[in-house]
Amino acid sequence: MTGIKVPLSFLLPPFYEERIDVSLDLTASFEEIIDKEPLIFDILSELNEECLKPWEEKEKYIPSLLGKGKELEPMITNFFQMRDRAGALVPMKQMVKIFLAFLFWTNSQPVHNLVQIKDAVSDLKIKPVNVEERLSYILSAPNHHHAFTQLKELFVELQKKYAISKLK
Repeated sequence: MTGIKVPLSFLLPPFYEERIDVSLDLTASFEEIIDKEPLIFDILSELNEECLKPWEEKEKYIPSLLGKGKELEPMITNFFQMRDRAGALVPMKQMVKIFLAFLFWTNSQPVHNLVQIKDAVSDLKIKPVNVEERLSYILSAPNHHHAFTQLKELFVELQKKYAISKLK
C-alpha cells in the first residue's frame, strides 16, 4: 500500500474535502486501482510522480474505465429507487470521477485540476454539448436523481464522440 497526498488542486467536494492520503496498492491491476480511485493516475501525474499514463494509451484503458462506470449504474439506480440519496452519494462520486477521467483521457490528457474544472473542461476539443453547465449541476447535487440522469446522458454522448475520434 502506498500513501499518496491528494494535491490542493484536487480538493473539490464531492471528490476530496480535505487534504487526505489515498492508500493504494499500485502493483495491483489497472481495473483494481481505478475501482478504488479512478483519478489516481491523474493525481500522480499532477504530483510529477512516475506512473502509468492511461491517457497516452486511451484505446487500451478507456474500455476498462467505461466498464467500471457501467458496473456502478445498477447500484446507483437501486439507491434512487429506494429513495436513498445518502447511499447513492459514494457510487455517484465514483461515477463522476470515472466520467472526468473518460473526458480528459479522450482528449489525450490527464485531469490536471478539479478546483478549476469548468475552465479545464472548456478548453477540451472532444466533449459533449454544454458539458460545463451540466457538470456544474452534477457537482452541486451529486446525490439527486436528475444529476444521475445527466451523468448517464453525458457518458452516452461522450462515448459517441470518442468513437468518432477513433475513426480519425
